[in-house]
Amino acid sequence: MKQLAHLLLLIIVTQIYVLEAKNNKDETEYDSAFSRDGIVFSVGKMNWFAAYGFCTQLGMELLTLESSVDNREFQKMAQHYKLQNKNYWLAANRLEDNTTFRWGLRGRPLSFENWQLGQPDNKGGNQRCSRLYVDHQWDDVDCFTEFPVICHY
Repeated sequence: MKQLAHLLLLIIVTQIYVLEAKNNKDETEYDSAFSRDGIVFSVGKMNWFAAYGFCTQLGMELLTLESSVDNREFQKMAQHYKLQNKNYWLAANRLEDNTTFRWGLRGRPLSFENWQLGQPDNKGGNQRCSRLYVDHQWDDVDCFTEFPVICHY
């Protein structure tokens, strides 16, 4: 029952953001993976596996920043929606071989990186997933930690 309530709240919040985006068409358009009409923000926090499954069930991708353009446009979008004061999951992980960070499960290796200084460090030997810090730099983290989720097309 609690999950159903969260899903309904998510749908309502998503619709509010979509309506707001359609009413602000005169503002800067995003020319990267971050169309204002193609994003979903989670209401609650979840671990990386739940986040990946959540986005996949919606037919979307967990937050993927494949270029400096994507990174810059995501920062603009995050500022527009006032999302910049939270950490979010990134799709980047090294679950396949514990060495190479890839986008999603069995995805392509990263061609763009924005790691915070000293990262990834695999502290404790179990940091196989990644999060986006509030400053938009990346950090490797344990996949079972819980963060909010952003999905996009």
